[in-house]
Amino acid sequence: PLAEWGDLSQITIIHITDWQDMINLYSKVLVPTLRSGEFPYKTVVFDTLDKMQELIVKHFAKVNNQDGYAKWAAAYDAALEVMSLFLNNPAVNFIAITHTSREVNDVTGEVMISPDFEGKKSGRKFPSLFDFVGYMHWVQTDEDTMVPVLTTRDESTVAKTRISKFPRNLGNPTMQRVYDTISAAIDNTGKADND
Repeated sequence: PLAEWGDLSQITIIHITDWQDMINLYSKVLVPTLRSGEFPYKTVVFDTLDKMQELIVKHFAKVNNQDGYAKWAAAYDAALEVMSLFLNNPAVNFIAITHTSREVNDVTGEVMISPDFEGKKSGRKFPSLFDFVGYMHWVQTDEDTMVPVLTTRDESTVAKTRISKFPRNLGNPTMQRVYDTISAAIDNTGKADND
């Protein structure tokens, strides 16, 4: 969608085909420009985080095929190392997109929707790293109309927000609308109401 609808003079799209591509980007571009303060972007989007982890698992299975655990440890550790560059940098907005997994309770039939990550540790730890974890889905408003909705608090969805005044559900969640909603939820001192 960015390539189709975005202003390409303001966007750089980098396709990573294997983990070695990411290692090269990380060591030769990301680390030097972020540490020097010369990183030219305000927002970085990983699309998708689970695909990046698949590349990590594939790479480490190949380079360390004697240790079946190493690829799963790397799926967490290597992904965290790359994400930390952005998560620990207050000058960069970091958005990570991932697919969802659905677990059905065999007894009640209830469905739990959560972010899909490689490895149990990633599934437990990664959601806690972000200020927002939302689930984007479509809701039918009338017979002919479907509206995208961002859910940030729901019993059947792993979702969260660190700003309590952010709505549970936000319809038509463009980046501008999300930004405006966050701005409206922040008090006059510039700090989130629950910081």
